[in-house]
Amino acid sequence: MQRVLLIDGYNVILGDESLRATFGEDQEGGRRRLLEAVSRFATVNSVRAVVVFDGGSTEEGRVDVPSPAGVETIFVKDADRYIRARVSGRGGGEGVTVVSSDEQHVAAFARRMGARVMGVAAFMAKLRGLDRGGGTGGEKPREETKAGVEYWLGRFRSGEREEG
Repeated sequence: MQRVLLIDGYNVILGDESLRATFGEDQEGGRRRLLEAVSRFATVNSVRAVVVFDGGSTEEGRVDVPSPAGVETIFVKDADRYIRARVSGRGGGEGVTVVSSDEQHVAAFARRMGARVMGVAAFMAKLRGLDRGGGTGGEKPREETKAGVEYWLGRFRSGEREEG
């Protein structure tokens, strides 16, 4: 069963200073920046990502929105309601991680349904870890970056050998 990352899109954008600033200047650019970062995260972590935004004309959502690889983008009338319905659907919250800092409308409900919840700050820290060339689980960095150099220096100093 593939894990699902269910993201409250505007909650993340408005909860992060950098994304909020981009969104304030260019709404489409702010959404695109989030979706591209989520795509990298989904690929590295082998999860299916669903980003839900308010602003659609139906409760079921508009899903024909162009999205980066590994990301399903949905626009609905009420993102909070859509996320709650999705989490309470078949199987409940098992295998689902909800990304939202909206305790009142989303996070507390998701926890009660058995989903994992990750706040905006924690999620953005993971995304920034990817952007610095590191992974999310201590794996070997994929590029020559400062984080990559620090990774290898730490491994050499500790005498660890790479399993191969």
